[in-house]
Amino acid sequence: MKKVRRVHLGWHVLATTWVDKDPRDPWYVGLITEFGEDERGKFYKVSNYWRKYRHVWIVSEAEAAAWLALYK
Repeated sequence: MKKVRRVHLGWHVLATTWVDKDPRDPWYVGLITEFGEDERGKFYKVSNYWRKYRHVWIVSEAEAAAWLALYK
């Protein structure tokens, strides 16, 4: 998993609200569909989900599956 500051639409990422990647905090695994800046700073939207996330990491399919397995 690699933290990135510059993203491109369509990248597969783990997005979190806080930088510590605590699985109990809001997070989402999917594709970057929107990014920009608002009054709180940079934000990222993943798979057209309504929440704005503040931190993203590029993930492989195996890493994404591991995160998704946390809540099965």
